Amino acid sequence: MAAAALIAALTSCSNAAAVANLQPAPQGAGASAAPFDDPKPRPEAGESEGPIGGPAYEPKKPGFVMVNRGDGGKQKRIAVSAARFNGEAKYDDGVTVSTGGFSEGAVTEEGAGAMTGATYVLFTVKVRNGSERTLDLSAVVPTMVYGPDQVPAAPLYTGVQVADLVGKVAAGASAEGRYAFMVPADATKTALNLDLNGTHAPTTFTGDLP
Repeated sequence: MAAAALIAALTSCSNAAAVANLQPAPQGAGASAAPFDDPKPRPEAGESEGPIGGPAYEPKKPGFVMVNRGDGGKQKRIAVSAARFNGEAKYDDGVTVSTGGFSEGAVTEEGAGAMTGATYVLFTVKVRNGSERTLDLSAVVPTMVYGPDQVPAAPLYTGVQVADLVGKVAAGASAEGRYAFMVPADATKTALNLDLNGTHAPTTFTGDLP
């Protein structure tokens, strides 16, 4: 009986200690809590830390932002002319970029996060490689802004047929992309900036939307 009583007592003490260890630490004087460390997400090995192009890219501040492609901005890019919407921009190496096929619509998607009723513009971007080298379009970044303050237009990629400019284009060949941005129907000073890659300077299309 004495042995059984001793075992029961030890078991009771052990359970009590375990329960005590599960209780929250006391607050107040002398109490300290380890700070919660929420590390910034990092890209997987081999992934870029910068924008990857396409309609999903939305700048965080007014105006156009030069894309950081990891070269520190020191590389001199091939010059290009500016152009009007529905026009063509020409690079010094023979590459040309044109916009066209403009159409307007209103968002009909419903549900959480949907901007139902918001107006948008949908258009095609065509790139023709008139240079003598293969043109890399694996990281094209389109940005659209509007209004006196050059407010970034939100990209739209649900409920519309869009497709990024992607891959590599051989000399003499062409590629097309389709993009959509939400722009107010009465927007003024609309402009589209296209940053093709790290070797070609960004080109800008301006004017009244067709």
